[in-house]
Amino acid sequence: MLPWIQTANSFVNNLVWGLPTMVCIIGVGLLPGTVVKLIKEYQDNP
Repeated sequence: MLPWIQTANSFVNNLVWGLPTMVCIIGVGLLPGTVVKLIKEYQDNP
């Protein structure tokens, strides 16, 4: 039973902490920066 639990835990960890997490972490940094730049650009050139 324990090896099955370890295998399932490993699968879930790879799924959660893999590529989707990196995309979310990078996206959270890039999206607000982009929005702020667009707002600033729009306010500078009405």
